[in-house]
Amino acid sequence: MSGPTGIDILAADDRYGARLATCRTRARARTGAMSGDLDRIASRLAGDFAGRRYAAIPPAWRDEGRRRAAEDDVAARQWFHSLLAAFIASHEHYLSRFHAVPLLLASYAVEFERILDWMDAEEGQVRGESFGFDDDVFLKDLGLVSGRLIPCLTRVGDPYGGLPRRAMLGSAQGILRMLPYALLSGGGFWPYLEIHVHKPMWDRLRGRVDGEVWRKAYRLMAAAIEALPDLRGITAASWLWDGALSEVSPHLHIHRQIAEAHGARFLDLGCDEETRISALARSERRRELCRQGRYQPRRVLMVWSRRDLLRWARDSCLPHVAIETRPER
Repeated sequence: MSGPTGIDILAADDRYGARLATCRTRARARTGAMSGDLDRIASRLAGDFAGRRYAAIPPAWRDEGRRRAAEDDVAARQWFHSLLAAFIASHEHYLSRFHAVPLLLASYAVEFERILDWMDAEEGQVRGESFGFDDDVFLKDLGLVSGRLIPCLTRVGDPYGGLPRRAMLGSAQGILRMLPYALLSGGGFWPYLEIHVHKPMWDRLRGRVDGEVWRKAYRLMAAAIEALPDLRGITAASWLWDGALSEVSPHLHIHRQIAEAHGARFLDLGCDEETRISALARSERRRELCRQGRYQPRRVLMVWSRRDLLRWARDSCLPHVAIETRPER
């Protein structure tokens, strides 16, 4: 089965239930050696992975991953696939906190389908050098299927994130502008829904991200905030929040414009080599402007408090939307 090459955003209905059921059936067929006692394994997985950030792999599982990685390449890939499939096959254990939020369940269904399609396409292939627990793409997919990351159309959200206190206290702007906002509007430094780029999700949207898509993504983030009352808001730190992109790459500035117009705060964290490499990797225009001295990538912290995000979601009158994938015409 080929993966989706385009997206459509539709009004939510009850199809997500049927789609999740289909994903469960497909996943059960892929669980391999884990299928013998899937309920017991699901219970163990739920206990071992619960409450951990997406990149925090329990030591016993990391050791097993290393042992498997030293085996035959195809067999190792099948084991890692089986781990993803075991989570999908038992998704009700991990998504129970969203049982009353069809918007988020529909979003999970889309990502489960993408992951299963990817595994079908990978069947029998030799794994890449970084495949497994050392690969960020795999870790984020594992975070999604285990419910530790929340799919938000353009990004994934980590509900175990927080604000960098040292960075906020290290500049006058941080002390005078960001700190009061975090404490008075957000209510504290932790926990926040920390937003990350996930390459397969972003690649699926390449060239089709506009203001409407970002508003739908923020609506998904708002739904997650509504469902998880402890979360104080959303946050992210990346060159993608740099105000200079309004001139350099206007299409990447839309998401900042929406958030900033509705209360979000931003703090310049400076430039480092990782930020520079990431910002220049995929754009000849940004590389040329950088060579000319007209653009210097900056890492920027974004904080949007729960109060302000939910106010925006209510005032925007956006419908509860689900995400539908379909081949591009």
